[in-house]
Amino acid sequence: MECPGKEIIQDYIDGELSPEQAKSVQSHIQSCQNCKTELNEILTFHNVINTVVSEDKCPPLDTLQDYINNGCKDDNLTKHIEFCDRCSSYAWAFQASPGELEAWQKRQELSYQEYKSKELGYDTAKETLTKLLPSRIDLLEKAWQSVLRFVLDLKTKAIENWPSFEQGPQLVGALGFDEASDPETDAASIILSTTLYISQMVNDGEIELNQQSIETVIKEVSIKLGAGKQLQKRLIETVPPLIMKSQRD
Repeated sequence: MECPGKEIIQDYIDGELSPEQAKSVQSHIQSCQNCKTELNEILTFHNVINTVVSEDKCPPLDTLQDYINNGCKDDNLTKHIEFCDRCSSYAWAFQASPGELEAWQKRQELSYQEYKSKELGYDTAKETLTKLLPSRIDLLEKAWQSVLRFVLDLKTKAIENWPSFEQGPQLVGALGFDEASDPETDAASIILSTTLYISQMVNDGEIELNQQSIETVIKEVSIKLGAGKQLQKRLIETVPPLIMKSQRD
């Protein structure tokens, strides 16, 4: 494989490549020092710059790399790295193994997915649950991570290939709740999962931002998740305006 270039390596870090592409790029980086160096340099842009050492006092990148690679004794630089997020990030990247870099990339991707999902779906899910079932608003914080993981998994599959909760076990079981299933918990689980899924699909451009398209998918999704006709109707009435408002805002 030819060197993928800075843009592809950036996409690899951001988790924007397909699994096959990511695996190919990762394999290449492991055997190519130039690309590993390129990767290390890009890593710093993914760290929050919150340093107690002013930027103009940071050493040049080649000085920092020499310090790490050659084990130079420089007490001032050692102290600087200890307190400077920017330089400590570089220092870690220069010493990290391919496996450590891969694990870091996976953590970054997961963090980004969680951030993206919370930013794009959390508020809408909260507002929907508040409107439809305010008595179970407590479930939002309790169940959010479980719902998030569940929805991210569903997004990788066609709806027709989802497990059906209409006739089978309740959705709360799939979400791993400890508490016993009851009608309100079941309904709240469906509300949160449906709203988050629709929010994500609209944001990703997989559902058109109009009433009819959103209604169609809500019906299909909520049926699969075990919603009765009354809950389906209330979701169709409530969710589309909230989704469209959140996108306009």
